[in-house]
Amino acid sequence: MSPRPLDLRLLPAAAGTWAAAAAAVHLDAAGALAMGLVLLGGAVLLGVLLAAVLRLLSDGGQSRRLRQAAVHLVLACSLAGAATLTAGLELSAHQESGWDRVVEERAPQQLTLRAVSDPRRIAEAGPDGTPRAIVGVEVLTRREAGQRREVEASAVLLLEAEAAGTIRHGERLRGLLQSTPTEPGDRATALLTLFGEPVDQLPPDDWTRVWRVVESMRTATSEAAESAPGEAPQLLPGMVLGDRSQQSEELTTAMQQAGLSHLTAVSGANCALVLGAVVAGLRLLRLPRWCSPPAAVVTLAAFVLLVHPEPSVIRAAVMGGIGALALFAGRGRAAFPLLCVCVITLLVVDPWFAMEPAFALSAAATAGIVLMGTPLQRLLETVMPRWAASVLALACAAQLFVTPLLVPLAEGMSLYAIPANVLAAPLVPLVTVPGTAAAVLAAWLPGLAEAMLWCCGIPAALIAAVGREAADLPQAMVDWPDGGAGAVLGMLYILAALALVRSLVLRRLSRSGAGVLAAGAAALLALVMPVQALPGLSGLLAPTPVGSGPGEDWRIAQCDVGQGDMLVVRSGDEEAIVVDAGPAPDPADACLDTLGVDQVRVLFLSHEHQDHVGGVDGVAEGREVREVLHGGSRRWDAAAELGLDGVPVHRAEPGVSGRVAGRMPVEWRVVHAAAEAATPNDASAAVHFAVSSGGAPSSSRDGGDRTVDVLTQGDLEAAETREALDAGRLPEDIDLLKVSHHGARDGGTALISRRRPEVAVISVGEENDYGHPAEVTLQALQAAGTTVYRTDEHGLIAFSLDDGVLRVRTGG
Repeated sequence: MSPRPLDLRLLPAAAGTWAAAAAAVHLDAAGALAMGLVLLGGAVLLGVLLAAVLRLLSDGGQSRRLRQAAVHLVLACSLAGAATLTAGLELSAHQESGWDRVVEERAPQQLTLRAVSDPRRIAEAGPDGTPRAIVGVEVLTRREAGQRREVEASAVLLLEAEAAGTIRHGERLRGLLQSTPTEPGDRATALLTLFGEPVDQLPPDDWTRVWRVVESMRTATSEAAESAPGEAPQLLPGMVLGDRSQQSEELTTAMQQAGLSHLTAVSGANCALVLGAVVAGLRLLRLPRWCSPPAAVVTLAAFVLLVHPEPSVIRAAVMGGIGALALFAGRGRAAFPLLCVCVITLLVVDPWFAMEPAFALSAAATAGIVLMGTPLQRLLETVMPRWAASVLALACAAQLFVTPLLVPLAEGMSLYAIPANVLAAPLVPLVTVPGTAAAVLAAWLPGLAEAMLWCCGIPAALIAAVGREAADLPQAMVDWPDGGAGAVLGMLYILAALALVRSLVLRRLSRSGAGVLAAGAAALLALVMPVQALPGLSGLLAPTPVGSGPGEDWRIAQCDVGQGDMLVVRSGDEEAIVVDAGPAPDPADACLDTLGVDQVRVLFLSHEHQDHVGGVDGVAEGREVREVLHGGSRRWDAAAELGLDGVPVHRAEPGVSGRVAGRMPVEWRVVHAAAEAATPNDASAAVHFAVSSGGAPSSSRDGGDRTVDVLTQGDLEAAETREALDAGRLPEDIDLLKVSHHGARDGGTALISRRRPEVAVISVGEENDYGHPAEVTLQALQAAGTTVYRTDEHGLIAFSLDDGVLRVRTGG
């Protein structure tokens, strides 16, 4: 039996509508309206001309094919014009209300807003280091010269995190705000910031009261989930309601690296599962078939309201709803045309979907399942049971199509996404369907909801375990090459994917297709299986060992001072910057003697604990110490305790920086210090060094003389590190990391998993009584592909620079 051909007739219309919408949202109102009118006028003119031509032709096969092509071309132009006109009309409304002028002038305005999202922390802190958050808002009115004008525009409100935390979805706000234009193509028309006084929350209106009921249900769901086993309390709100606020940074990172983060965002699959459960329940009750569509519509509307009608949720509801409609109407085979209808409908109603990665990912995953799911399942059924083939086919088909879009977003490829999704897929319905029912009951029957969510928590905890285990495997996230090599590899991947689809659908593989598949597989194998991923070989590469002892050209050294910390950055022939001094004078003095350091330009002391400051006298023994900068708690009197007569001693405040020029250039900057922190560990001064092998030091990666970025953390603990990361205080690029707190568990793994340093050093005593370094820290470093050196195993660790490439010598 020959394979059934795919119905791709609506694909040109969907692609054309997408392209037109993407172009229109980057134009001004006049340009978008003109573009829409041209497309619609062209469609009409083209239809008239083609109709006249077809009358002159016979009714043969060529005429029918030409007629079909003409109809599809007219349809594509018409739909593209409709999407473009929608964008133009919305942009025109902004212009007519005066909103565009206000935004461009950046003039403060009295605005009335409605919050349309929950607050979300951002990485960039305020000028004073205060954490900040953003809230999606809809601009309702603005007041200018005593006149109140209606406005319909989306925007983003930037606030301090503490103030933003009091705002909930649906609340009305009023304040004097200054607007900054966003980039063309952004759904939000402006970034709003406070101009003086904080925003006021207005008395509730009818919509606010509705949203407060919804928020009470969401809050009750999170509270009812707290008793669930394992890490389920963190995952359940996300899997049921799309609320990731309960997830820790470590779990979020693990789910991303495992390719499972989509499970904690509301998708079309969630909507389809909920609708399927409702329809199945109606049939069990033997209600008439006509009851299913209105029940499905009401259920879908209530579900969207519960999880918040944000653009991503509306997109998921439309896709899930159209899929359920296809099944209800008995048109399951028309899946790809229905996907095209869904894409076109959403783009015509809201052209800004064309610029949203989530929309593209959803469409790509659905297309992969539609095009490859069934043929791949048939192929797999020859070697495995039907149920296993179905799950694996769906995971492979979706992952194959979304990977080209995920790579630039995640800056890498999740190596274990397919097996992780195969393991998690059977567990998802056990969470989402009963979990949604529990969310509806949570505010009124909390005991029953808690019991239901506890049961849902078992599969949710298993999903979290799958994510953790997959993220801990070697090379969980593979870096994608930059520049031309990455682009070539991406194109090769897409061609190989198309060749695979063609071979599965047509059940034959041409020679050219086989060649493309082989080339794509070889290129990906070279990317995902580097030598350093093999057990036991990671320590042989990056950096390259060049012998023992520090060598004459060393630039960075981790001293072996036992259970303590001491790192040295060379800034001259016999001069260096020293970070911490270890627990005792003799090891510190001996290390600097070995390194040939006679002058200490700056001595950084991260905090007051003895394993960091006990060796200060050894650093100063026979050497000139020009300045001491220290972190630690406010109550620590460093100048009195250190006893360094005539040496300036200052507190290392965040943002303080310095530069050493010459043959061994170094720049440094204090990126964290919190004197009022709860513990001395969290008060540690963290310092970022930019070390260059020659010429002017710079943190830029441009040029042949690449700078090496080094970060020292003192004993910063997990929570403080995460806060510093979220606030954007820690550098984006880290080549060499001095691991916090000797690799202890309380140092956390967020920095490791999010920054993925090339090399890490751990200063730790041999056979220490603290269990340092912790296994979880070592696993995180392995998962990040980081090469690790430890003073308890390697002794003195010294790095030289060869055009920005680290070379290591150990021992001595």
